[in-house]
Amino acid sequence: MKVIQEVKNVLHDSWRVFRIAWKEMPKLLVFGLIVVVLTALLPFVQNFAIGQLLNELVSSQQSGVLGVDAGVFLGLMLVAGSAFAICNTLQFFTKTVIYKGCFRSFAVSIHDRIASMPVAAHENQEQKDLITKVQENAMWRAPDFIQRMSYLGQNLLECCIATLVFLAADWRVGLLIFAASMPRLLVDIYYNNRLWQAETKLSETRRKFWYTRHSLTDLRALIEVKLFQAVPFFVHLLRSHLEKIESEELRVERSNVWLQLSALLFSEAAAVFAILFFVGRVVHGEIPVGTLAFYLASLAAFRSALNMLSQNIGSQFRDGKFVRDMFELFEMEAEPQASEAVSVTEAPIESLELRNVSFRYPGTDKFVINNLSFTLRKGETLGLVAPNGSGKSTLAKLLCRIYEPTTGQ
Repeated sequence: MKVIQEVKNVLHDSWRVFRIAWKEMPKLLVFGLIVVVLTALLPFVQNFAIGQLLNELVSSQQSGVLGVDAGVFLGLMLVAGSAFAICNTLQFFTKTVIYKGCFRSFAVSIHDRIASMPVAAHENQEQKDLITKVQENAMWRAPDFIQRMSYLGQNLLECCIATLVFLAADWRVGLLIFAASMPRLLVDIYYNNRLWQAETKLSETRRKFWYTRHSLTDLRALIEVKLFQAVPFFVHLLRSHLEKIESEELRVERSNVWLQLSALLFSEAAAVFAILFFVGRVVHGEIPVGTLAFYLASLAAFRSALNMLSQNIGSQFRDGKFVRDMFELFEMEAEPQASEAVSVTEAPIESLELRNVSFRYPGTDKFVINNLSFTLRKGETLGLVAPNGSGKSTLAKLLCRIYEPTTGQ
């Protein structure tokens, strides 16, 4: 059930991202779709033509006459090969243009949203972690997410065509190959889900790493670090953050390699069985050699497509979670409007009053300021004396309307 829900989430996120891309470049996306279909189909057309050409050549050796069909299949093979090369070039160009356009669009949207968020949201721990994940990942993973859709479409179409070839040859072999491919897909989904969990767990560590790196690379910060002779301390801190990140990521990778090897047993066993099965049919005279060549080429294409499909699906699930973080950021409340209309007056301000003002940071239950009231008249000086963390800076930001009060005026 969890996997089904993940699939639904990825499909939903794919649709949301696709709509954004469609607004930017609809014609290019349609052209890219046509190229993807041709790129997936043409290798099978070429392999079919090669197989039939081999059959014609074997037949001509026995009869001494080369039929017209041999020329047709030779021409089809050459045309399909050249068309595939052209489509590959167009596919690379199309994906590059789509990626760059989407990167620009998402980068602008992300930074616009981050800048429009209330200052209080930037100071909230959970929301800071979300911002860190989006800044470090979503800006480039979202365009990758769109670009990978074409790869997924191509891989899926290639697997479907190959499966249909095997089903037409022998439905039992086709069903076996399809069933044996499922463990790899599930393992990649599980693996990339764990990668995202590790990334979420390491958000705070990554943020500390970037702060530490800033202290060693920004000139103004570095001067202060040198004055306090703290360079070795910050280098040690940088190393400890990177070691923690590396340790967590390697833990996921070690677990994944064993799962991948276990899943490979099923798909490779099915491939070996299929090869032996079709070779046996040639030995018994049930199919010609050229048809065997077509089946073997289709099997090789299926295994390659399955390998890429497995990797791309896993990556899509992982990136989908970061895309979901991006949409969560987009849906967060922007800078709040003043509770009452603010008017600019040229008259001198005679007093400043707070009435029953309370404030708490977004996502927290604790009030930093609770039911505070006072009046500050022109010419008066007010001293604030309180322990660190008691809300003095928060009060100053409320007075400047950087924050909006939770309650009160």
